Amino acid sequence: EEDFEKAAAGYQEAFQANPNLLVALGEVAGTRIDMAQGRLERGMDPGPALAEAEAHLDRIGNRSSDLGQTLFFRGRIALLRGRWLLASGVNPGPEWARAEAAFRKVAPLSSYRLMSHVGRAEVRARAFLRWGRVQDRMQALASAREALVRDPLRAEAWLWIAAVEQQALRRGDGADGPKAREAWAKALSL
Repeated sequence: EEDFEKAAAGYQEAFQANPNLLVALGEVAGTRIDMAQGRLERGMDPGPALAEAEAHLDRIGNRSSDLGQTLFFRGRIALLRGRWLLASGVNPGPEWARAEAAFRKVAPLSSYRLMSHVGRAEVRARAFLRWGRVQDRMQALASAREALVRDPLRAEAWLWIAAVEQQALRRGDGADGPKAREAWAKALSL
């Protein structure tokens, strides 16, 4: 977390020197989101870091020169909040719906287009892992494949394909075990 704090301090310093440099404030939000993800993965509460990130994005509003970044970060906040809710035994569905909505808005915007597809794949893959709905599986695969059209070496896209196909096999919904193995192999090799 120390590295995230240093990065955030540098971006905040840049923003204080030039209050029109909203991209710096966006990067502060990004460091807080990354910090929240690290906390979540260590079983800690990501809430305070997510709230701080959201406050920075609210401060930017629609004035950012990179609206794609703001929307993508809002999607990540909702995705992580949903993951925390799930870990806490609460239904993550509403947060994941917000995440997907934010990622969908990003898709037409060029700078974060690829990552929005990966984000949508993650949301739908996690929903499939949780609830086993066929439509979540199909949408996860479609979003991951869309990301791979733009970057065939995107490990996260291969990861979500592998997780979904493996879960489908476990549930008896998948007939092709080699697809899961191939996707895992690609994800792990990148």
